[in-house]
Amino acid sequence: VLFAISVDIVEDQKKFVKEYNIPYLHLSDPTKKACKVYAGLNIAGLAKRSTFIIDKQGVVRKIFHDIDVENHGKEIAETLKLLN
Repeated sequence: VLFAISVDIVEDQKKFVKEYNIPYLHLSDPTKKACKVYAGLNIAGLAKRSTFIIDKQGVVRKIFHDIDVENHGKEIAETLKLLN
């Protein structure tokens, strides 16, 4: 399952998903509780980009912080290949 979480309100997320034609679920965390616990917040109060790979048993297998957006898809694909 693939999803994103951000501190944006639902209405803003809906606009973003529609504008960029994003095919996966976006969850809203306007209270910033989940983002503080899992990803952390930057100095602007926004969630830091992070990716968590969680297996079917609910075990976190890999966490990516400080993401290089140009190469991140490749990193995820390689990690999934190694884990399977």
